Amino acid sequence: MDQLVIQSEPFDAVGKREAQSVRLSKRLARFPVATDILLYARDEVEYWRDSLNHAVARALREGTVLYERRQIRKSDPDSTAKPDRNLRSRHSPFRPERKP
Repeated sequence: MDQLVIQSEPFDAVGKREAQSVRLSKRLARFPVATDILLYARDEVEYWRDSLNHAVARALREGTVLYERRQIRKSDPDSTAKPDRNLRSRHSPFRPERKP
């Protein structure tokens, strides 16, 4: 399984990307699935987004989001509010239908 991990901040320190990649690989090693981790900063993803053959562009076009962290804006007074659980569809496959 190939995983594209997008970091919100750019990589500023030499070796930081490699260290994070190793840390993520160690955490995923317990699963019996071969995994390749592609670790990019948000600005790098924006740069490669429209490329035809780059791995980032292909992952964005054809991949599936496994987890997406909610962005919290410091200037937004409601940013500490809990997510609205009512956003899920009433006919969600993850919630059984209630019978009257």
